[in-house]
Amino acid sequence: MQYISLSQICYCGNAVTDLSYLIYTTSTTMFRHEHLDELLHIYFEDLIDVVRELGLSEKQYHPGFDEFRNEFFKVFGYDIIVI
Repeated sequence: MQYISLSQICYCGNAVTDLSYLIYTTSTTMFRHEHLDELLHIYFEDLIDVVRELGLSEKQYHPGFDEFRNEFFKVFGYDIIVI
């Protein structure tokens, strides 16, 4: 039996930070190079679908994919330093 303490990585952040951390810690450099844009599109489309299902305005929640992608790459560099 193995025990993993998640309290060491507990913090209050945003979805982009969580996504960046997940992708960086669970994929190879080659995989990210080949599939990162596809992953970001899939995540963003699903996120907007959930926003719509909740009855929220997608424009109010997030202006668009390009801003989401730019924010991801700002955070992605930070996660590389932290990890």
